[in-house]
Amino acid sequence: MPTAQALSTSTCNEEAGTSAPSYQDALKLARQHEYDAASAAFEGLLSRDPGHAKAWISYAQLSKQRWMRQGSPSLAHQACGAVLERGMAASPQAAGIVQAAGLLRLQQGDGPGARALLERAVALEPRLAPVLGWKAVREAAGGAGGGGADGGAGRLIG
Repeated sequence: MPTAQALSTSTCNEEAGTSAPSYQDALKLARQHEYDAASAAFEGLLSRDPGHAKAWISYAQLSKQRWMRQGSPSLAHQACGAVLERGMAASPQAAGIVQAAGLLRLQQGDGPGARALLERAVALEPRLAPVLGWKAVREAAGGAGGGGADGGAGRLIG
């Protein structure tokens, strides 16, 4: 397994014989709170595979966690949102990225924005429909109480 230093400096130049970081490499670095190296690994991975929805979502979570651990929730949400926006631009049909962006908006108190994104995610992937029944989503959109299995938006992304 490459070291954090090797991952943070690796390139996509496979002709030069360097090894590009994998999704698992990036996750391992994130779990070790090696934020710079993990960010570099995700950036490298996503430059090679911009359609890797799980990588975009994990990178967004990493970005959020990094700033939350530093006591900056506002920056955490901004950083997370910026990664998800890039992911949606790179892979507009990836329902999971759209759903994650909607759940982040819900956490930020933007009910209408959250609902619009969540409805878009469901249109892309109908099996995601239960999220529209969550109490927090219905209340944010001005609906009645009730809810899904967890009934709320607790720990939605990150």
